[in-house]
Amino acid sequence: MNRLLILLIFLFSSILTYGQIDEIDEPSVENSTIGVQTGILGIWLYREVKIKESFAIRTEIGFEGELFGGINFDGVQYVFSPILSFEPRWYYNLEKRDALDKNTKSNSANYLSFRTSLSPNWFEITNVNNLFPVNQLTLLPTWGIRRQVGQKWNYELGIGIGYQYTFHKEIVNVGEAILQLNLRFGYRIL
Repeated sequence: MNRLLILLIFLFSSILTYGQIDEIDEPSVENSTIGVQTGILGIWLYREVKIKESFAIRTEIGFEGELFGGINFDGVQYVFSPILSFEPRWYYNLEKRDALDKNTKSNSANYLSFRTSLSPNWFEITNVNNLFPVNQLTLLPTWGIRRQVGQKWNYELGIGIGYQYTFHKEIVNVGEAILQLNLRFGYRIL
């Protein structure tokens, strides 16, 4: 009987001891964020979904623009077209920012990503005569930072060198290297 009592006390005390240990909160990306961002030549609606502690999948639908001109053109010309993007992101310094008591909410951290975007030939808004929409596929490894300002506002800075392929039935298909610089300001909806 004494052995049974000692065994029960031992088991019960280990359960109580375990029950009083707080779980350690590991820094992690948000489960899901939805927001809108704008940049110098565009506006995007995005959603980021957590797939692991420091990995998220970002999807976007937006409207991007290009400006071009020179001696062969009549003034500055512009083209705005729809864009769809899929971008896995690795927020690699969440733990470091958390250890330094810096904000990690809304995925505020540095990231590496591989952006894949498609500009479909649905339509374009432009001031160029006789310009027809073309499909463009972009593959772009990117390094960037994302920071939250206040409760709902954020900004992103990024740079990437990648490949853009333009294809259309009536013209010659063209592939080229591209450099992309991002500066976006946003508002988190959810």
